[in-house]
Amino acid sequence: MRHVRIIAGIVTVVVAVPAVFGAAVVETLDGRSLSGDVQSITDERLVVSGDDGESSLPLKDVAGIVFAGEKRPVDATRKAGQLAVRTPAGGWIACESLALTDGRLDLTGPLIGEQQMGLKAARTLLLPEPGQTPQQVLDKCERYRIQPGSRDVLAVARDDGKWVPADGVLLSITDEMIGFRYRGQDRTIARDTVRAIWLAELSGDRPKPAGVLVGRDGCRLQFSRLSMNAETVTAQTLAAGELKLPRAKVASIRYISDRLVNLGDIEPASVEQHGTFDHTFEYRRNRAAHGGSIRLDGREYRHGLGLHSFAELTYMLEGTYTSLLATVGIDDAVRPSGQATLEILGDGKPLAIHVGDEQQKSLDLTGKDNARTIRVDVRGVKSLTLRVDFGADGLGVGDHVNLAAARLVK
Repeated sequence: MRHVRIIAGIVTVVVAVPAVFGAAVVETLDGRSLSGDVQSITDERLVVSGDDGESSLPLKDVAGIVFAGEKRPVDATRKAGQLAVRTPAGGWIACESLALTDGRLDLTGPLIGEQQMGLKAARTLLLPEPGQTPQQVLDKCERYRIQPGSRDVLAVARDDGKWVPADGVLLSITDEMIGFRYRGQDRTIARDTVRAIWLAELSGDRPKPAGVLVGRDGCRLQFSRLSMNAETVTAQTLAAGELKLPRAKVASIRYISDRLVNLGDIEPASVEQHGTFDHTFEYRRNRAAHGGSIRLDGREYRHGLGLHSFAELTYMLEGTYTSLLATVGIDDAVRPSGQATLEILGDGKPLAIHVGDEQQKSLDLTGKDNARTIRVDVRGVKSLTLRVDFGADGLGVGDHVNLAAARLVK
């Protein structure tokens, strides 16, 4: 059935649609959503059909697509023992096998199948041991200050548990050994002692992706162009060239638009904040106020704001945007604690906060409530203020308010 309602960020939405691979939710930049079957995607338009008929949308107005299915996408960064390739633009390729011969990476994976790609398309090769996740590998590299540089760098695990860097030139990768030129000599090192390979940083402009495709295996592939029919998604990827992927293996597609700005990526013009008991939680960008990931109703968000009572952030919009969209609530880490109030002002005056078909002047948020998706009309607004105040208890205990996937739309 086709319906229109406000929903949240592209890969973090739960929508009641039939559990078949054809069903999907199409999100538009202005916060609407259409449920149905995506018939096709071209360079210009997206066609979706539902019980009420067929709709054709200009692709420039589409924010993303979430496909329904029997399997939910996994987070490849947190899967124990998962081989992974991280790309320069921040993408992830989950792998079942990984080898390097003559400067070409040979990869196999649930989404990509068997593929080859050049080393220039890769940034980091992650080789976690059993029980270790790719994210834990990255965290441990940071702990031991193993970072990329002008040469390739191996993160080598010693017998005492510490990791040490070795910089040189990567030559080959097999199931057993890694070939590496170290201090002018070609050497081999046992693959099971290497946890990560940071490839040398290359200068030059990187192509700008048009969007990100997320696979059900956790892959995140940036693409410059994408089309789709009933069976196949064809993506011109920045890492592996053109890929023809079974539609059933794709979890979501998110488009990158110049009309959309994540609030977590920009600095406010002014900030006022204070807490109770002489303790203030500073606001955070793309993190919760307590410093961890933004989490609402069991889902983690990559973008957004973490605020704490009392906080007031002001942004200078100069009348260039039409809508503010976000999913708001008390962070999972402190629930069921927390009572706070959210107000949004335009040029000093309260703006209507739309929640579904209703609108309110302010939102009362508690740790006992589920998150809510909001839309605010900001057309003509020059100065936008987000205000998180103490709730009915008058205290700041647990008032970790998230504005997840908060974004401004032109």
